[in-house]
Order: sequence, then structure tokens, then C-alpha cells
Amino acid sequence: MKRMCLILLLLFGILYSQNSTGQNYFNKRYEFNGWADAAYSVVEVDSGYYVVGYVYDSLFWYMSIEVMYLDTAGNKVWGKAYGEPYYNNIPGSNGSFIPTTDGGYVLGGLVVDTLGNRDGKLYRFNSYGDTLWTRVYGDAAFQSFVQCKQTTDNGFILSGANTTFDSDGDFWLVKTDSAGNMEWSQTYGGSLLEYGWSVDVCSDGGYIIAGITRSFGPGAGSGNFYVVKTDSLGNVDWTRFFGGPYAGDGAWNIEQTSDNGYIICGYLTDTVISGNFFSQPNLIKLDSTGNTLWDKTYGAVSYEFGFQMVRELVDGSLITTGVNGIDRSFVMKLNANGDSLWYRGHVFPGSVMGDINIFQDIQPTTDKGYIAVGWHTSNAPSDMWVVKMDSMGCAVWSCAPTGVEEVPWEPNADVNIYPNPNTGTFTIDLIDANNASIQIYSIAGQLVFQKSMIQNATQIDLSNYPKGMYIVRVKTNTATVVRKIVYQ
Repeated sequence: MKRMCLILLLLFGILYSQNSTGQNYFNKRYEFNGWADAAYSVVEVDSGYYVVGYVYDSLFWYMSIEVMYLDTAGNKVWGKAYGEPYYNNIPGSNGSFIPTTDGGYVLGGLVVDTLGNRDGKLYRFNSYGDTLWTRVYGDAAFQSFVQCKQTTDNGFILSGANTTFDSDGDFWLVKTDSAGNMEWSQTYGGSLLEYGWSVDVCSDGGYIIAGITRSFGPGAGSGNFYVVKTDSLGNVDWTRFFGGPYAGDGAWNIEQTSDNGYIICGYLTDTVISGNFFSQPNLIKLDSTGNTLWDKTYGAVSYEFGFQMVRELVDGSLITTGVNGIDRSFVMKLNANGDSLWYRGHVFPGSVMGDINIFQDIQPTTDKGYIAVGWHTSNAPSDMWVVKMDSMGCAVWSCAPTGVEEVPWEPNADVNIYPNPNTGTFTIDLIDANNASIQIYSIAGQLVFQKSMIQNATQIDLSNYPKGMYIVRVKTNTATVVRKIVYQ
């Protein structure tokens, strides 16, 4: 009995704790008796957080919007579902749920009726998550909203996709008044697919939209970043395209920054191996007129590797989240010039190879930490996944390794370590192993292995050492990279 109590206490310490500065930690998943659940947006509220996503009904097979209220320890206080029976009500992506100036909230998304008609939908809530009104926008074509913001006149601006004039889809921008009545609607794009993932309100009263285009830019027909700047009525001021020659490039989020420029995050696909596309997280900084100030990628290329969200913090630095491969997520903080300050990988506790851990949104919190939301899948349908971390991106006490310097993640440091977790053997792969060296430390900071690399792919065997977490430091001519591995 004592042993069981100790195990429960240790597990609770992993799922929820608090450090000496009062910053909370928790790493939890939430299931709503549906076939699948996922979180897309998070907002901090008094004494907790609102998490918004969807739940897939396991009996009647339709999706509902889910708003969940968590206390500061991550305990679920209540959850509410929204939507018509047998209709699919789907929330927009990260940033689609936002607070309004009157203390309420608004959510952009889409609704699919029983005939398969798809329209954009706007939900208006009071401070307790009760529905004040909903509005549906569209015609017989396909329409959807992905993100929304409140405008300076207390109306709303929504971005998404519309196939009314182009069967492949165009950027769609809709302006409403404070009651959700449409004031105007504009589309932007070429003859192929465009999808407007993100929108922001600009200081000049206009709007900035970012997403994906297959009509314009390098490698047209495959996928590129697409940015459209408009005036207050949706008329185009300027457009920009970024990307490479391969499919899969695209912007996931854009924000106007405090210097009146713009920061864009997304995926840049720059490697194709045996027909598979490999990408890197990509950040692009523009000035107020759309000129590129810098354009940076980070880390080694990997399958499905990119940024999902970027937010500017009050000091001008940036907090980002994204996907590192198909099975895990990361949080990364950068300075205003896009230089890495720190990087943290995150999974749900107990995750094993094959589990999927995806972050969609991240927000700074009043205790100077961060909260990220998404979904976790473990050999079954997905659950909502929420991680509260401290100011260094840690979700547990002292996540930085004791006795080992935590080196910032370097842009273009082409180091790939796999598999991770592993059973004692793993490979360190470099683009250029010339003068590279490897050091491996225990979590207590003890050096257990070191070697000079003489070939680009080097296999490491730790099977004679205890199972657990180890710190791998790889030093090359251009960078020093520190990664954590799990031997299980």
C-alpha cells in the first residue's frame, strides 16, 4: 500500500507541480467520451485557462466544438459542447478562439451539414462560455474560417478559404460588425489552391493574411508561403511569395510586430528522398512594406518538421511551437533577430515510439510561463493535450540537465539523432562530420561516453549503461548542439 501511494505521488509530481517562483507545471490529457478529441486554441482567464477544440461523437459520428475550462493546476472545471446534432462543427486552427473587449470570446470555424455543404461559422460567447449568437456565411460552394481577430471598431475579421470563384480555393477575408453581420467579403488568389491560415489587424487599419498558395512563387503548383496585405476595405496593398521548389511549403501564422513589421512561421520543404518530403521550421521577418529583413530555418531536416505558431512577447522576443517529426512537438524561444535562446521537446509522459504528440497553439501566461495545447494519440483515437511550462519551457522541475551546459539550438545545425527513445543503440547523423566530436552525459552530469566522428553516420551503444535519460552534445565546426535522448 505504501509503495502504491509513493507511485501515485510520483506520478502526480510529473503531471502537476509548482516551482519556487510560483510558476505552475502540468502535462495532462483530456478525453470527452468521444472517438477523438483535439485542442486547437488556448486563452488564459481568471484562475485558469479556456481550451478550445473538437470532440468526435463515437455513437453518431459527428464533430462538436468543445470549450474546456481548466484551473491553474490543469484540473478540468467544466466542459461544454456546441453545435447542431448530426452537423460537423469544426473549430478554426490556432488563434481561432480569442477574447473580446467586453470580456467575452469569439471563435471562427466551419460547419458541415448533413448534405455535405460547408460554410464559415462565427461563434460568440459570454465570459462563462455560454453562446450569445452564431452566424453562418457561405453559399453552395466550400467556405471555411481558420482564424479570426477583433477589429478596432469591435467587429471581427476572419480568414480562411472560399471556392465560390475558384474550385481549387482562394484566400477568403470576411469583415463583420460587432453583431456578426457581414460588411464585406474579399477573395485573393490565382487559378490553383490558396488557403488563408492566419490574419492579423494592422496598425494602419488594414489587415495582413498568410497561408499557402499553389498559384504563385517559386515552384508554383506545389506550395509556397503567400502573404496579402490589404487596406481597411480588403483592397490589396501588396502581396509576397516565399518558398522552394518542392511541395509542402506554407505559412501557418502571421503577426504584426511592435516595429510595425511582420513575423511569419511555417514549413520549408527542402529535401526529397525516395519521394518523401522533408522540411524545416521556417521564420520570415518582413518590414512594414513587405521587404524581407531575415529568413531563417532551424535544425536538421526531418519528416513533417515545422512551426505551427509564433507570437511576439512584450520584450520583442518570440515564442514558437511546432512539430519535430510526426510524433513529437517542441517549444522554442528566439530573440527579435530570430536567434535561438532555447529549445524544448515535449511529449505526454509515458509516450513510446509510435505515439503522436502535436502542439497547435501556445500562449504566454501571467506567471511568465507558457501554456501549449494540441493532441496526443497512443494506439487509439486522440485526446486533448495541454502542457503548462515555466519561463524556460520546462514542464518539470529543473528540466535543464545538471552539470551540462544547455546550448541554444543553432539554426541549420544539421544533426539528426534516431531513434529516440531507443533501446540502448542509436545513430547520430551529420551532414558534415569533419572535426565533429560527441560527448554523452548522464542526467546527473557524469561523462559516460566520448568519441570523435570520422563518418557522417555514427552508431552509439549505451546498452552497458543504466536505462534513463542522457544528454548528447555534438560539436561541429559551426555549432554545438545539445539533445536529450531516452534509453528505455
